[in-house]
Amino acid sequence: MDAETRAEIKRIFGNRRGESHPFKRDSAGMEWFSRMFPLVDKLTAEEIRDFLLPMVDELLTSMRHCLMCRAKLLLFAELFCSRRLPLRARSYWAMHQALVWQATKGESSRDFRAEVYEALDRYDVQAE
Repeated sequence: MDAETRAEIKRIFGNRRGESHPFKRDSAGMEWFSRMFPLVDKLTAEEIRDFLLPMVDELLTSMRHCLMCRAKLLLFAELFCSRRLPLRARSYWAMHQALVWQATKGESSRDFRAEVYEALDRYDVQAE
């Protein structure tokens, strides 16, 4: 991966760390993670696994206070992995489902996937 792509991805992740709700609907996090897909498409499976996913996991750990934002980040992670790391994508999907179930005791009518796809559509990004 080139230095410019690496720096831009690190910047996008770094900017989310200081936000209390980085993946609220219409937030900067939703916008920038949607716009990050063309950058992720440039990465190999190894670069996704060794560079991108550790940043996802670090951000997940730092966002323990907001289950809704964590649920959306898990969906972005699933989509980031879907083309090159399908087994890892399924694991992020399973973590998303478990988190939503735990948070809502299975009574959530909120469609987090629709919110993520709405952001992708808004910024004209094809994730799959």
